[in-house]
Amino acid sequence: MTRCFVICPRSNLDHFHRLQTPPKRGVCGIMKRLFMEDKKTEFDKRFLELLQKRREEYKKLPPMFCPALRENTHFTMRGFNHLRFKIDNTPRNPKEAMYKLGLLPLVKPVIYHAKTAVYERRLAPLGGSRKVILKEMDYWALTAVVGAKKVKIKVVLRKLVNGDQIHFWSVMKLGENQKSPSIDGDA
Repeated sequence: MTRCFVICPRSNLDHFHRLQTPPKRGVCGIMKRLFMEDKKTEFDKRFLELLQKRREEYKKLPPMFCPALRENTHFTMRGFNHLRFKIDNTPRNPKEAMYKLGLLPLVKPVIYHAKTAVYERRLAPLGGSRKVILKEMDYWALTAVVGAKKVKIKVVLRKLVNGDQIHFWSVMKLGENQKSPSIDGDA
């Protein structure tokens, strides 16, 4: 809840506005800006806390065996960074990044429970430099229904053609209800 006391510049009288909810029409622009800035900094703070928490958890993930591929899957920082940045290294919308970070705890159960994998080979840019280097990559999409709320989740794994290891690449929710999961990741 935001409480904001501001002298109203539209009035001749010295009085204060007290806001506890988003400002309605007719409230002065200064107060709207103050309220929105406060709301934005609150979201930024939550985003940074979630980012730090998920990064620490992700770094501790050991490689795990994927029964559908019959190979180990590695959790590299390239995969984690892809949750925050698009393939061309431009930042994702913070809400989208927060959505993907919220799904991160469901990645291991999907890899473990997925029965089949959908395979695709395509050219993809490699590295984060401005110079585009296209390499052939193998991609696998695993889907499974996981979590306390039984949500259908898709996990994308990838490997450089002739490379030695498969690594996690992305995660997304499938189905009609694609609302962001809770911060605890219990989806």
